[in-house]
Amino acid sequence: MVGTAAHTRQPEHSGAEGPRPSRTLDRGRLVRDLRTVVRGEVRFDEASRHLYANDASIYRTVPVGVVIPRDDTDVVTALEVCRRHRAPVLARGAGTGPSGQSVNAAVIFDFSKYMNRILDLDTQARTATVQPGVICDQLRDAAMEHDLTFAPDPATHDHNTLGGMIGNNSCGTHSVYGGKTVDNVLELDIVLYDGTRMTVGVDEEEDLDRIIGAGGRRGEIYSALRDLRDEFGDLVRERFPGSRVGCPATTSTTCFPRRGSARPAPWWAASAPAPWCSRRR
Repeated sequence: MVGTAAHTRQPEHSGAEGPRPSRTLDRGRLVRDLRTVVRGEVRFDEASRHLYANDASIYRTVPVGVVIPRDDTDVVTALEVCRRHRAPVLARGAGTGPSGQSVNAAVIFDFSKYMNRILDLDTQARTATVQPGVICDQLRDAAMEHDLTFAPDPATHDHNTLGGMIGNNSCGTHSVYGGKTVDNVLELDIVLYDGTRMTVGVDEEEDLDRIIGAGGRRGEIYSALRDLRDEFGDLVRERFPGSRVGCPATTSTTCFPRRGSARPAPWWAASAPAPWCSRRR
């Protein structure tokens, strides 16, 4: 979610109800409301729904419908409509998830068609700002022109998206040398289901105190994450010592960083300025 100056209001957490089962939704009203505000594509026809019912796994779930946003404004407005209808949502890239991550009985947000641009590539700082639909090899090829690379390279690197890589904390053979996806992301511009939009990254302890002290939904999230870190962080690091292997057990330490950092997990990883692991060797 990049390039927008106006931010949505960050509401106080009110305990409002979350998504409801898709079978209870009024799909007719939902699709009409989405088509009123989305400049991209809104696909609720049977053919499109069945096209998105599968991914690279053995699982199959027909979604409520599909939204293909053109930009971050489409994402925010479509999410607002889904929230009003209490419709569940799911972000999707190229559908390469091997464990069913890309399918659900929800409104699918497909970022691969339009939101697939590299917005900035700073060769001096070795960072890039990308939209979530950028393909892994698209970024690696652009970096290679400057003798740089992006270390994580899953088996599907020629068509999986960076948004999906962030959501799954993808690895690949070269991540052993250059780190997992989480090790190569500096900052994320995110929007939550409740409409809260914020930029998150690795924060020092004094930054956490400032953010929590400011209150609001962001402060509430950071406070809860810090409480989790302080209560369980040492135990998690003891039971699951650091590893470069990208499985849930060993990456659980990422959710409990050492004191001095906290990283809220996004619903949608929208903008990821990602540092190159190194110059290629």
